[in-house]
Amino acid sequence: MWIGLLERTNLWEGAAQQWMAVGEPVRALDALGHCVKAWTTYLCFVAQNPCFRLLHGDPRFERILRTLKLEGRIGAARPTA
Repeated sequence: MWIGLLERTNLWEGAAQQWMAVGEPVRALDALGHCVKAWTTYLCFVAQNPCFRLLHGDPRFERILRTLKLEGRIGAARPTA
């Protein structure tokens, strides 16, 4: 499985996005937890990443945003009309 390969090679951001794409938000949150532990490169964009919009409001996701000090950046991900 492609996602397993991402996890085995520590590409946790990609794994989290793929878990969201297949409708597995709990597994996506697990992968994001690994990102936080490893302090991976693209964490600064997690609040704005459209892949994770469905996670906004989830307590685990909000805790991740607080840990990263990104809780105020959520609004930037929403399109303006």
